[in-house]
Amino acid sequence: MVVGNWGYRSWTRDGLTWEVEANPPQDTDHTPDLLRAVGWGNGYFIAVGGDANSMVMRSVDGESWEEDLHPSGGQWKGGVAYGDGRWVAVGGVGTVIHSDDDGATWMDHEERLPSAGRFVTHADGRFVAVGDNGMIAISQDGESWVDRTQPGAEIGSAAYGFGTWVAAGRRWNGSGFDASCVVSSDTETWTSCPFEGEYIRPFFADERLFVALDSGYAVTEDGESWTVVDQGIPPALDFADGLWVGANGSRRYRGASLDALEEVLSDESGIRSFAVGYAP
Repeated sequence: MVVGNWGYRSWTRDGLTWEVEANPPQDTDHTPDLLRAVGWGNGYFIAVGGDANSMVMRSVDGESWEEDLHPSGGQWKGGVAYGDGRWVAVGGVGTVIHSDDDGATWMDHEERLPSAGRFVTHADGRFVAVGDNGMIAISQDGESWVDRTQPGAEIGSAAYGFGTWVAAGRRWNGSGFDASCVVSSDTETWTSCPFEGEYIRPFFADERLFVALDSGYAVTEDGESWTVVDQGIPPALDFADGLWVGANGSRRYRGASLDALEEVLSDESGIRSFAVGYAP
């Protein structure tokens, strides 16, 4: 499942044939129907986004969606994740909302994150939110957060595997990208990643922990020893049931292995987020 600009939603069961639903393109990407992130959990896809609003949508199959499930929200949402029976979404000016009924209703939090939340994930019994100004925030329940901000870092997403957390990302500075990557075993102390590159995105897939780089990727199978591979991969990439599916800009990819990825679609643009889930 991928989502993006102008309410863009696209889904596939085989990585080859993609169904698409979207509103007509508008003058700007930042519109009330912008979908910035999508997650899957407990049988539901939840998509979030918006501009000055807090757009929340949900679906059991990726095709039929309930919309505007958080109509009172006044800030965009940049990330959404499911864990331990709770959905949590983070967004503009550090806003946080959560749902305990699979996204049907949402509760606003008075406590905010230190900065705008661009991404949130759940693993190892905790939510980890990342965002602007090197922000990393940790929560056991999605309500009370501990600030672990890394000043000066550029962090867009996080992933967990083998007892290791990785947070990484990059931001355009006008002439190039500023990129950062940090690792932690306890989410309290973070250190620089033990490999170099223009970091893009960390993810866990096929029993391996990856960091996509501008000209390849770094990978570990134990959380300690990393190997840098000089082979480009799509920055949005996931694995399920023996199949890799990826997205990069307007292009979509599939393959039985990273070495066998092939481009299968190149005429859709505005993709913001990518998730794998099991739908009826």
